[in-house]
Amino acid sequence: MKSTNLLLKVENLSKAYGDNRLYSNLSFSLYEKERLGLLGKNGTGKSTLAKILIKYEEPTAGKIYLYGKPAQDYSKEAWSKKVQYIGQYTRNTLDPTKTIETCLKEPLNNFKIANKQEQNQIIQGYLEKLNLDSSILKKRPLELSGGQYQRICIALALLPKPSLIICDEMTASLDKISEIAILKFFREEVDKALIVISHDPYVVNYLCHNTLRLEDFK
Repeated sequence: MKSTNLLLKVENLSKAYGDNRLYSNLSFSLYEKERLGLLGKNGTGKSTLAKILIKYEEPTAGKIYLYGKPAQDYSKEAWSKKVQYIGQYTRNTLDPTKTIETCLKEPLNNFKIANKQEQNQIIQGYLEKLNLDSSILKKRPLELSGGQYQRICIALALLPKPSLIICDEMTASLDKISEIAILKFFREEVDKALIVISHDPYVVNYLCHNTLRLEDFK
């Protein structure tokens, strides 16, 4: 159930690369705990929009507000504390030289969340929620299955306790069993606002309250 507190406002957003206009005058609002699906075919700028929403790329025009404050007034660190990103499964996401435990402690240390003992308890809690055995902590990313790897990426996004998670085709490259498990986890366990960017109407309809089609803003 969404709250009445306005979290994110996107106002007349446009993005173009030269003569290639992806979308123009894209506007929407998102409230705390609301889930919005953004559907689009290949080439409609779904991943570009995700990069804009996590401040990795600038829009051509338009404004973005988080809790009423313009995006440009946030530092990247302050923005990433409130807005986290989960992308499509790729082996390039996690540092292959580090253990999973080290990877999971990084956001807790970066954002100064909890002491060492509390951090261990927090991480163990997420492993249990995501149906991962604690033995995974001593492994390195390349030792994990695709489903395990993506669930660790989900834990990394949840650990800073963000207000909003951008999910960009997060199950598109997974086998069906892993996809179903992750979608069920988000539907039943994640109490955060979501923007689910996908080409798959099933994923969006399963997770979201409302949907927009990027083709409508061409």
